[in-house]
Amino acid sequence: MIGKQELVEELANRTGLSKKEAKLAHETIFQLIQEQLAKGKRVKLVGFGAFFVKTRVAHIGIHPTTRERIQVPETNVPLFRPGTHLRKAINQRGVE
Repeated sequence: MIGKQELVEELANRTGLSKKEAKLAHETIFQLIQEQLAKGKRVKLVGFGAFFVKTRVAHIGIHPTTRERIQVPETNVPLFRPGTHLRKAINQRGVE
């Protein structure tokens, strides 16, 4: 698994940015995606995929410990749908 730090370092290596600049670019991109999703907008990155928000309707659930029926409220959930290029790249290289 790769974390934020490794992603920032790789971004710096590939672009010639300093690590500080790469960290700022990384944080800015993800902040922009988050802001657009919070507004209910879809974020489409051609060839990579799309981020979007789906509303889960309120429903009755069962509390795992007490086994009581509980009301689960409506909630918005962020989702990601991979694009064709990303799916092909993963299938060609395989998953390690």
